[in-house]
Formats: sequence, structure tokens, C-alpha cells
Amino acid sequence: MGSLGELSARNIIVSGKDIIERNNILSIPGTFLNLLPAFDAPVPDALQFAFPPLNNNSSQKIEPSATRFHDHLPAAVGVDLIGHSIPDTSLCRSLQREWPSVKHSGVYSIFHVTNDGKVHYYPVWILTWWELLLSARQKQEQWRSAYSWLSQAKSTSDHPAALKVYIKALDYISHIGWDTAIPFETRCSAADLTFFLSNDWLATRHIDWMLESVQLRFESCKQGENRLELPQNSVIFYSPEVLRSIIRRFETIPPNISPEAIPRFLSPLQKRIHDGERPRLYTVYNYSDVHWIALEVDFNRQVIRYGDSMGGSRSLARVRNIIKAWLKATWDYDSFACEQMPCGTQLDDASSCGVCAVNTIERQVFEDPLWDEDLASAYRASKFVEIAHRVLHLNRSNSVIELPVPLSRILADLLAGLIEPGSPNPNPPSPHLAPAYLSSDDDFFNRVSLDADEKIELNALTLADDQTDGEATDDPEPVHQNQALIGLGSDLDSDPDSNSSSESLKRPKKQQKSGKSTAHTRTVLGAVREGSFRIDDRRWARFVATIKELDNHAVLDRDNPLTVQHSTCGNTFKMRQPYDTKNFKLHVQAKTCILQTTGAKSSKKSDGAGMLPLTSFAGFKRRSDCSIGSGPHTSTAALASQQEIKRVCPGISEEDMPGISNYLLRTMYIGGGSRAYKHFADALYSAPYAKLKAAEQQNVQNEAHGNVAWRVDESRNVVTASNCTRIARTVPTVDGKLGLCKNCAALLDLKGFKASVQYEARPNQKFTNRRWIRASLSMQFAKVHGVYEIIVNKDERTPAQRFLLQVLKGEMKDCKIFCGMVEVMAMMDDKALCGVSLQNAKYPPDFNQFCHEIANISPLAYHTFRSIFGGQTTSNFCLCRVIRGRERCFPLAIDDSVFDIAQSYFSSINYTGPVCLSCNDTKLLPALKTYYDTSAKQWYLLGGTTGAIAIASTEELTSVIKGGKVSKASKV
Repeated sequence: MGSLGELSARNIIVSGKDIIERNNILSIPGTFLNLLPAFDAPVPDALQFAFPPLNNNSSQKIEPSATRFHDHLPAAVGVDLIGHSIPDTSLCRSLQREWPSVKHSGVYSIFHVTNDGKVHYYPVWILTWWELLLSARQKQEQWRSAYSWLSQAKSTSDHPAALKVYIKALDYISHIGWDTAIPFETRCSAADLTFFLSNDWLATRHIDWMLESVQLRFESCKQGENRLELPQNSVIFYSPEVLRSIIRRFETIPPNISPEAIPRFLSPLQKRIHDGERPRLYTVYNYSDVHWIALEVDFNRQVIRYGDSMGGSRSLARVRNIIKAWLKATWDYDSFACEQMPCGTQLDDASSCGVCAVNTIERQVFEDPLWDEDLASAYRASKFVEIAHRVLHLNRSNSVIELPVPLSRILADLLAGLIEPGSPNPNPPSPHLAPAYLSSDDDFFNRVSLDADEKIELNALTLADDQTDGEATDDPEPVHQNQALIGLGSDLDSDPDSNSSSESLKRPKKQQKSGKSTAHTRTVLGAVREGSFRIDDRRWARFVATIKELDNHAVLDRDNPLTVQHSTCGNTFKMRQPYDTKNFKLHVQAKTCILQTTGAKSSKKSDGAGMLPLTSFAGFKRRSDCSIGSGPHTSTAALASQQEIKRVCPGISEEDMPGISNYLLRTMYIGGGSRAYKHFADALYSAPYAKLKAAEQQNVQNEAHGNVAWRVDESRNVVTASNCTRIARTVPTVDGKLGLCKNCAALLDLKGFKASVQYEARPNQKFTNRRWIRASLSMQFAKVHGVYEIIVNKDERTPAQRFLLQVLKGEMKDCKIFCGMVEVMAMMDDKALCGVSLQNAKYPPDFNQFCHEIANISPLAYHTFRSIFGGQTTSNFCLCRVIRGRERCFPLAIDDSVFDIAQSYFSSINYTGPVCLSCNDTKLLPALKTYYDTSAKQWYLLGGTTGAIAIASTEELTSVIKGGKVSKASKV
């Protein structure tokens, strides 16, 4: 495998320097290079290769690198070097940094201890060997992860277009060299294509490759095949690096760019415009190094259009102004309008924005269907196929390869009815690939070196997807782990002029025979029938977890591992073999089953058997989910058995973060987390905010308000992220608790958000918000509480307004009687309006005492006062009874006790002034009255001329009055 020695630095972690040199002390001898797989070996062969393990001696890892270099002569190294453990990446990099400082000090070897405990003095070129192996291990792991990702996507998808793309991607993986150079990106290898077969974020180079594929597709279109129907030179695709260069040159306002400073890559565009053409320019903009957005500059309509898959919440004002400045400085265009392009929408997907941006451009040029999040994996796999096709095509200059059909075109054909869902792939690999063509039925990837359990699952999956009973393929003949690759390398070394890429792919297909996977499956099924099958606890746990993800309440039987009962419809499904979930998965994803009717499977008739259901009676209405039918076989099921549905994100409430309720009460602003005005003023106009005009200040305010990180939802009393996906991350539970979407959940860790919510105001801190006032909301609140007229009327000269303001300011707190009177008058009006009497009304204490005093002074005056200002009736006061029950009563005659009682009363009120003793000797009419003396505990009859008459009982009172001996006195 001497072809590896011809590689450049693309295989080495250290960039910008070729350390594989023939005439250098760091050069690897060709004998050891032949131990490694060729860079153009197919991916399956490279995945079989066993690279040396990493060193697990932790003490050797942390040892300073300077102690590794020695003047000791290196020991002889044999071909068994491929089995020696290698240090980790950090130690290798440390040794590389030390090498320039010690290479002139007579260093001949590097000291290293392998996993078996043996001490080795390696030659210095071992540095290059370690770097090469670490890089190769990383690329092998990338391909292994990519294949696992692709296999999982294929097994979980039932969309015909997606399946075609996945099968095509598997075929291209079996053809492409695992570390072959990408002709149009000299510093990258084919392993970099694995980013498309993953959920990783795509970098600028990946966007460049996709845009180049779009350009090649556009150039290969015949007249009328694209929606633009324009000459080929009317559309230009530029790399994001071109847009970045434009931003760097024109970000100053106004720009000071001379015509000579125009970048050379913009010269063709400049020439076309000067020649009278009005092309369309397409590129992709990198927003804050975290998001890709499609851009279109239409010179004919003078419009700048953009498509943001995250909902357009990001501010593009800066890049739009820079593009306008570039157009103005270069071609003297004065005004370009801004519009949005239709594009796909990312809800739960957070890494496919690059693919979605390129799809937005394809939508504009070819009228392809928009990116769909349910097919996000298929779109990534389609882009992998397009770019892998270009790599194979450019590495085989003597062949012509037909351009593969993109996923978007396959979707369009399916919608148009041109392709049946079950029809074969309309574009198989071209004929020149036939000798090395491997279909999905070949089970080629079962040769990948995996764990025993993973091999069994992989074979079972392939059998389940691509084979039927009695039709199976056999695995390849067992070989030594690295024997096949080493033998292939020997053949390649014998012909140094041979084309490695072509020879590695021109392998004859293996003759098919009876499959081992089918035989294994039949053996397992026989063991299940006989009851001798032993369940693997680890695989069974993984099987249960997969079933529970599909139906959390599904019923599984460990004694019968082939059956699973669906909780929604109640049907039991038989799996094709243990641990296989495909039959159940297809049933759940089809969503064709109906909810199980309660008691439908009961053989015993209930007490109400034969009666009409309640829903059959006229006038009966039931509120239910519109997704549940009202047919005779449908009924309302428990929440636990309902199918999972998407729910709206609930937002951040007090339960999620303490302090949200106080934050909602304090804030009057729409949200928070935006930058200051001066930041946007400097970015848009390069001037302080105070020096801007009114219209410019309004633009700055719009940008600041539009870039808030979170928003206040007053209708639900919650806070949501500005880019909230609106879809809850978890399925609703029995108690109705929903989880936040990923963007709202990210706010919980945002430092600025936590500081705003958890801010504690000082006790005496006062702040009047005069800037962020929601005037419309405040007026609605005033109308609801009936104070709208007070707020609207600016005249404060009326007594009523002056009195109200004084009460609100607390200046009337000493006028308790007057305020109480106003309160009583308002209460009387409210009760009269409601038609309620004043019975059991509550009166302010100070006002009630004032009424008592008026009633004691003059009952007639109090009667007039009460008719106007309100108050209790005189009969409700009970002033005398209260005083009698609380104070000592005066005796019937004037004696010493009268003076004692008067003295105690004066002492209680702290009175020391003059006192006059008098007697009321008149009364209105002669009359008699009973009186009870508490001190003597005796009843008396008063009002006679003979004085008080003691009475022992009611009979005696009656006899005294009837006797006629008592004469009524007119004076007392």
C-alpha cells in the first residue's frame, strides 16, 4: 500500500506543513506505510481495519514530553509496530511542540511505554506515525458513526423518497475511498463528508460544496427546466466567504473603496452588470457563527431577499445595509427593497440550517419543494450523495457518471405522480460502476468490525428490511481482521502506475448462497417455540426502551418475547424475531388504529346491555377532541392511552424559576435581553444615538426592540423566548405538566435573564417608570376599575379631584370622620343601586361615634343629619344600656354613694374643675315605672307621690296598682 506515502498534509492533524517527506528524519519508511489501508480503499474495508489502541498508562500520559527525547539509539522496529499502543492526542501535540527545540541536540529516539508494559526507544519518525494513526482513527470513527446514523435513519423511515436516498447513500459509501482527497478541497478528505451523515452543524466548506452542486445542476439544466427560464449567465452563486469579504470591505459607513480595490472574484459580476446584464446573486450568510440564512440579490428588480428557517427573528439590518453600501459604491444603485423568501421552518431541529438555506435557494431556482423537518435526515443524506458523486466523478476523469437526482426532485416527482411509492430507484448508479455495484441486499456492511451483539442486530435488521423467508444472502467468508487489506496493498504495490481508486472499486461480486442470518433467525424462532430461548437482559432492556418510546403503556411479556400489545387499540402484534420492533413501529407510525372501547372485549354483558348510548339521544352534545371520531367504535379513552400529540410550549412560570411573578408585576416592557441603543446606533449609523434624527432614532429603537431575547406573555402570565419553537419538548403527563421547548429552557441558564428575574429591590427603593409605559393597557385597566375619567381629565381644579388626590396621597388620613361620612354615602348609593336595604351595614367607628354624640345632644338634629349623610338609627345605638352594663348606677335617693359614683367618674375622665349638683324636677306626663336596684337586688315602683315602693313579685305589683292607693306624681 505504498500509495499512502504520496499523500500530503491533509492526513495530518498539523496543518500548513507536510511532515511526510522522503528526505527527512520524520519520514515514515514505506514498509510501515504498507501496513495501513490505502487512502482510496472503500469505507467498508477501512472499517474492518484494526488500528493500534490508545495507551492506557495514565502515568505515562501526564509525564512531561521533554523527558521522552533521548540520545539513546533507537531499537529495531518490525512490522509488529501496527499492534503497539499509541499515546493520546495531547501528548503527541506536546511532543511536536518540543521537537523543534531538541532536534539539534543529538536526539535519536523517543521513549515510550506501551500497554503491555514494555519500554521502547522508537526512532524519531514515530511522531509522524502517531499523528498519522490518530488522524486515521478519528476518520474511521467518523465513518462508523456516519454508517450507524444512516442505518438508523433508514430503519426508522417509511417515506419512499427518503428510502431511495438512504439506499443510494449506502451504495456511495461502499464505493468512495475512506480517506481519498476531495479534488475541489485539497485540504479535506472524503471523511469530511461524514458531517452530512450526522446531526452536526455544517461549516463554511460544506456550504461551499452544496452551492457548487447547485451551480452544476443549474448549468446542466436544459432550457425551461428551471423556474427562472433565463440564460445560464443570469444566475451567480457565491461562497459565504465572498459575502464575508464584502462585509469586511464595506462595513464602514460610508465606505471608502476605490474601484481598484474590488476583489478579483467580483470582477466577473462587475463586468456582466456593466455589459447590461441584470443577474441574480445567491449566497448564504453566517449569522453570528451559529446560523445560516439564504440571501438573494436581484439586480433586475433591485430587491434583497432573505430566508431564515428560524422564523426571521434575527436582525439582518447590518448585512442589508452593508450590501446596499456595496451596491451603491460599486454600481451606484440607490435603493434596494428588502423581502423575505419562502423557506422551511426549523422547530426541533437545530443543526440543519445550512441544508435548509441551500434548499431555499433551490426553491427559488428550480422550484423544488421546501425543506421538511420530518425529512431532515434524508435531505442531509441527499447532499452527501451529490457531493460524493462529484468526488467519484473527478477521481475518474476517464468515465462519465450520471448526476444523481436530489431528494427535492424525487419529492416533486412523487407529488406529481410520476413515481409510484413502491417503484424502484429511477436512477441507479451508472453502468461503469456495475462491477463494483453493491445493492442493499448484499449485506456488505455486516463485515464491519463490531461487537457480537451489534453484529446480530445488524444482520437481523438487514434481514427484516430487505429479505423474506427463504430469500437470504450469506455473509462473506471469514478472514483475518487485517489480512484482506494487507493483501490488497501488496497487489497495489506491484503496479505503482495503477489507478488505486479504480482498482479498489473493480471487485467482482461474491456468488450468493444460503444465508447464515436466515439460519440463525430460524434457530432463534424454534427456540422460542420450544421454550428454550434465553433472553439477554441487556438486549431485552434496549428492546423495552424502544417499545416504550413508541407507546409508553404497551404491554410486553418476557415469557413470550415475540408479542407486544398496543395500548391504544388493544391489538397484539407478533414480532418477526426477538428484539425486533419493526412490525410494532410500522403500526404505531401508521396512526390508523382506533381507540379501544372500554369493555369491548368483555364476554359478559353489563347491566345496561341492549340500551341505547347516551350520545344517540337528540340534543346531546359532548365536547371532545376533534381528532377523535364520533363513530360507533370510538369512545373517550384515558389520557394515558391517548396517542402522543404536539402541545404548545407553556412558557416559563413561577414553578420553573422563582421570582417570575414579581418580575411580571414590576416590568412594563415587552421583554428583555436586547443590546443598548448606542450599540445599534453605532452599527447602523456609526454615530451616537443622541445625535441621530428622529427617523433614525426610531430605526434604532425598532432594532433594539426586535432583538430582545425573551418576551412577556401577559395573557398567560409567563415569559417565553423570542425564538420559542412553540412546541413543548415532552408529551403531556397525567397531571398535565408540560416541558419547555429547548429555546425557553435555555433562558433558565442565561445570566442576564436570571439577574432580571431574581433582582430584589431595596426596602426604600422607589422608581417611577416614565419610559416603558403601556398606555393602551393602562387605559384598559382604568376603564375596568372605573377611574378612566379621572386619568383622562387633566383639570385638577375641581374640589372632587383635589379631594381624591389628597386621599390618594395620604393627606386626608387625619379627617377620619369626614372620610367615613363619604364612605357611608358611597355605600348607601351602592346599596340603593343594587336594591338592598341598609340592614346589617357596617359603619366606620369614628363616624359612628360622631353620630352617637349628635343623637345624645339632640335626637331631632340627628334625625335630620341621618336623612342626608346616613348613619344608624337611634334605637340601634343602645348607649344607655351599654353604659349601665359597664358603669355603677346611681341610687334612688341622694346619699353618700351618689358622691362616690360622681367622684369615680370625674377621676376616670381626669376632670378637676367645678361641679354643680342639680335635679330635674319635671317630667312630661305622670306615670309609673318599675326599676331594679342592682346593689340592693330589689325591684321598686317609681313615679308615685309616696316615693319608691318595694315590690317582691309581679303579683304584688298587680295588687298595688289595682288597690288604687298609689298616686302618680307630676314631678320627681
